[in-house]
Amino acid sequence: MSATIAAVVRDALLSNSSVVSLVGTTPLNARIFVSYRDVTGYPCIVLEYNDNSDVSPAIDRTDRLRRLSVDIDCIATTAKASLALAEAVRKGIHGAAGTSRSTTVMEIRVARENTTYDSGAEGDEAGYHVTSVGVDAYYRSDAVTPSTIYQGGLPPAP
Repeated sequence: MSATIAAVVRDALLSNSSVVSLVGTTPLNARIFVSYRDVTGYPCIVLEYNDNSDVSPAIDRTDRLRRLSVDIDCIATTAKASLALAEAVRKGIHGAAGTSRSTTVMEIRVARENTTYDSGAEGDEAGYHVTSVGVDAYYRSDAVTPSTIYQGGLPPAP
């Protein structure tokens, strides 16, 4: 996975004042984490990066079009706060496009949503609500990843 495109999705969230106001007071102290949740406060966002794949229609993929799927977990102590944060994320990120960190993002598109309640793993840990907003970020990669096609059961030709 490209660390640059992952950072671009985080940058898109940090550039939205509605999102930042719910998870901190400034982009520098916003509670937006990658892969795991810090327990310093709620509400917060945890980004989970999933599939990063070619979506080009041509075998040679000369257009270098790729898609990164990201789950944006909006975590809060109440369902109302979790849903409010998810709504700010949806409004702020759907349709975002442009160039960031030398990467051209054609579009970030909201693709799915899911709401759950986590009762906590320990007896003394309070439960929390999680509303996951799944997005697909379409971007152009720096280089073409070539495809190799070969006959099944035989090693590829050198």
